[in-house]
Amino acid sequence: MKHIAAVGGYFIMLYDVFRKRTRWSIMKDLILREIDDLIFGSIGIVTFISFFVGG
Repeated sequence: MKHIAAVGGYFIMLYDVFRKRTRWSIMKDLILREIDDLIFGSIGIVTFISFFVGG
């Protein structure tokens, strides 16, 4: 039964890969939002580590 579930999951993944793409304007906004979240989300941990490293 696990094999059938694995094959089904594989075909679902293939469907997700080859379905219609998202428009570039929407994708650009999402990418920029993710970059922004990563930069501002990591400032605290970088500051914390830099304090103890002495940089």
